[in-house]
Amino acid sequence: MPCTDQQLLALLDTEPENAMAVLIETYSGLLWKICREYVSNEEDVKDCVNETFSEFYLHRERFDPQKGTIKGYLAAIARRTAIHCYQKEQRQSACRTALSDPDIPDPAEDFLDREELLTAMAQLDPVDAQILQLKYFQGMTAMQIAQSLGLPYETVKKRHQRSLVKLRKYLTIGLVIAALAALLAACGYLVLRYFGLVPGYGVNFNADAATYLLDEPQMGQGDRYEIQLEDAYWQNDLLVVDLKVYGGDLFTVQNGELEFTLEGLTEAPAISYHIREKTAEYQSIRLTAQTALPDEAGESWNLVLHCDGTEIPLLLQQTPEETELGNDGFYALTEQDGGLLAIPRLENGELVVSVYPLNSGDFHTCFFLNEGVWKEYGGEQIPITATYEDGTVLTGEPAEYSPFSGDSYLDWYFGPAQPGSYTLEIPYVYQYPVSHGQFSLEIPLTGSKEQAIALPGGRLTLREMAPVADTAALLTDGILFPAELYSGYSWWKMDVAWQGDDPERLLAAAPVSVKAIEANDTAGTILRTEQTDTKTGDAYSLFSGVLFGTSKKTDQLTLEFSENGLCYRWNHPFSIPMEVEPEPEHPSFSQTGSFGGIEATPRRVNDRIVLALKPLNTHSDAQISPDITRTALPVDAVEEPIILTAPDGTEYPGSYRPSRTSDASDWDFGDLPAGEYTLHIPYLYLTAAQDARLSVTLPQTAGELLSENAQARTALGSIICLDSAAGLEQMTEFPVTGMDETGQPMYDTRVLAIAWEDGGLEQREELPQQAQFALSFQNPDAELTLLHTNLQLGNALFNDAFSFQYDFGTAGMQQTGLTLRYFTGLQRTELRFTEQFYRWNHPMEIPVTIPE
Repeated sequence: MPCTDQQLLALLDTEPENAMAVLIETYSGLLWKICREYVSNEEDVKDCVNETFSEFYLHRERFDPQKGTIKGYLAAIARRTAIHCYQKEQRQSACRTALSDPDIPDPAEDFLDREELLTAMAQLDPVDAQILQLKYFQGMTAMQIAQSLGLPYETVKKRHQRSLVKLRKYLTIGLVIAALAALLAACGYLVLRYFGLVPGYGVNFNADAATYLLDEPQMGQGDRYEIQLEDAYWQNDLLVVDLKVYGGDLFTVQNGELEFTLEGLTEAPAISYHIREKTAEYQSIRLTAQTALPDEAGESWNLVLHCDGTEIPLLLQQTPEETELGNDGFYALTEQDGGLLAIPRLENGELVVSVYPLNSGDFHTCFFLNEGVWKEYGGEQIPITATYEDGTVLTGEPAEYSPFSGDSYLDWYFGPAQPGSYTLEIPYVYQYPVSHGQFSLEIPLTGSKEQAIALPGGRLTLREMAPVADTAALLTDGILFPAELYSGYSWWKMDVAWQGDDPERLLAAAPVSVKAIEANDTAGTILRTEQTDTKTGDAYSLFSGVLFGTSKKTDQLTLEFSENGLCYRWNHPFSIPMEVEPEPEHPSFSQTGSFGGIEATPRRVNDRIVLALKPLNTHSDAQISPDITRTALPVDAVEEPIILTAPDGTEYPGSYRPSRTSDASDWDFGDLPAGEYTLHIPYLYLTAAQDARLSVTLPQTAGELLSENAQARTALGSIICLDSAAGLEQMTEFPVTGMDETGQPMYDTRVLAIAWEDGGLEQREELPQQAQFALSFQNPDAELTLLHTNLQLGNALFNDAFSFQYDFGTAGMQQTGLTLRYFTGLQRTELRFTEQFYRWNHPMEIPVTIPE
């Protein structure tokens, strides 16, 4: 957790080196951003930041905590220093190249006499002096120093801190802090050279290759489907292609049934296929492929996508320039394992932070941070939070995502917020190894001993193998599913222990596969132990062992671990100060009709146009759905897209995404140029605000017909019709509630049914009657179609006393019948139809202005 101002001031008096290190780590990003507002040259910005920290330390007695915060005080110094630098056009040169460049000047030379520093270091323990030399003069990390000197990692970290304290005795503390600031600034400049942000796509951490983006969307007509190429990009050896596929019976197309190939790659990589959205009209598909950039690729890269008998040209253009991290966001970096970039914004009054991994080293951070398929593994679950300047803590929730989507960042939502200073706290992240090796271990089924296998980041020790006698528990707990596949298997387990090179990095999960020479019928999985967080009471799991088995007799099994499946939990907390700007004003555009209207508010998010569509409920008896043209019900109606039309007639269909508020929905139209457009909304879904009541005569004998059809008029003018009973039957047995220990059925002798004329229910030890009615809807208003209704009896909306019948046509579902269960002797009852769901076929054409 970050130190308070009082703690920092106290630490400055007792441990000034550590206090300044905390200040530099906490506020460097903020000061860099402030100085960049006045100074464009990176070297001058760096000098201004260094001077800010130096002035604060040398004149810290001037700071009055009663008048403000350290953050505000540092910001004022930085702003004054940057303005002074701009006015005097002072340009200094420092750390132009990486620390490993032999031509780089010693960062300490600008602040102290080199001989004085070497004399002071000569008085240190030789190992301590060597650690400082390796770290600050050769640019080695603590892990590299440990490997070079043959010392434990923790020992190097402790001796490094101890040597700085001892060095303080021989040098004035101001010089030590100035040198430290310069060295940290130099390291910061080093890593910045290797990260280039492409907003909306990701961070390029490959210094030798730019990011490539799609030149323009394309379309192809295949044998069965129309394929629209919406977007594509290449970054960090990953090619991503986003498509929409129209036509055919898309609901029957499963993942992978559409075959895609790409022409123009250096090799033929495996193409991953991910369905992002599936509707009756189209599928939104993302293709990803790990592939290197061809040697012939220059400013442009030509590829061809093959699918469904058609070819679609795919032209990628090199991005002319990548944004530096400090220009658009706030970041935190480690010495060798990268870090995180946070880009905050206010969106519809809510704090949203886009978090990008800054990957370097042997392990890369998953874009979903502390989420994913293994999120319950490795330790207690701690939320990501954003702390406001007044101490208010907001808890983050991730946007909808798929771990296999190929995304490079994720939006986190923190609820209603206001502009100002925040600190983003990310307690840990999940990582995966960069390498893609395969590791195997031979396990004899008799006489096995403890074995160890080297995995990235450490060693996994497998304890002595033990047979599993109680396999029923494994089946019951759902470890082996479905259980019938493993009938007759013999099982063994081995406990595991992880020894990591970095104490902060834990092997959270290591999926295992099993092979045998004599048998093909093998199975393997990981075991976990359930733990409980003592503070929150939440459960989490620790990777504790492997379970494996075979259906046939064999002497030896092979356990295989693939690096692609390894998951690590990196317990390295990140604390990132952020400045959140006020939300820009977004003009709204609206149109209304007889049952209400829509308010459309366009905004640009990560270079994509998103329209917030909010219902205007002006009719007292109708509530327009916030999902606008979307419904989870498979109703008997054809879906039509919401479209933005440009002045030249070009149409841009929108993709639905749930809004963070319950009163609106967001529609993504991609990267559109600013200008005037027309928003076309073909229809709206709405719900009647009032119930419709109907008194119905109940049949008493088989074949009895109603004397007249029963009808109920809704508040919006449609009519719900119940026609003559199609069938009446007496229940002959009580409902089955389960099976007893002997496998015999158990019955509930108390049955719930309609017992009163007002629709009231009662449970009795009596078998009721059941009558089925034909259900239909009439719609006098040509624009209004009643699609569905619910029924409420008594105080329960869903119960066993009634059920609807449906017909499923080619376009969807239609209600066709209603079955009522009532006790013998009840002549009439009242039905209350609720939540009548309509499609309002009233197209709206709303002129809107798309912002820059």
